Amino acid sequence: MPQQLHIVAAGNTLAPALAELIKLGFSVSGVVASASGESFYRAKRAGLVLDASDTLELLGLATLAERRGADWAPSDSEVEALLDLDGSV
Repeated sequence: MPQQLHIVAAGNTLAPALAELIKLGFSVSGVVASASGESFYRAKRAGLVLDASDTLELLGLATLAERRGADWAPSDSEVEALLDLDGSV
């Protein structure tokens, strides 16, 4: 039986996530919000800007944007599924 791949969201996934964003054609930069002074990461590609607290989150947003486009927002049933999942933890 082949061994199952198990990846945990941790510091060692941030560099590979950045590499994948670059392969997908994004330019990625660190940004400091002028009003709050908070820092975050921004990924840009033609017609698309993504902001997140780390590169792994950016990659997740990039996946949402690529798969769902402008219709990325959740449906009622998707929100319900998330609430059900949160209730099981």
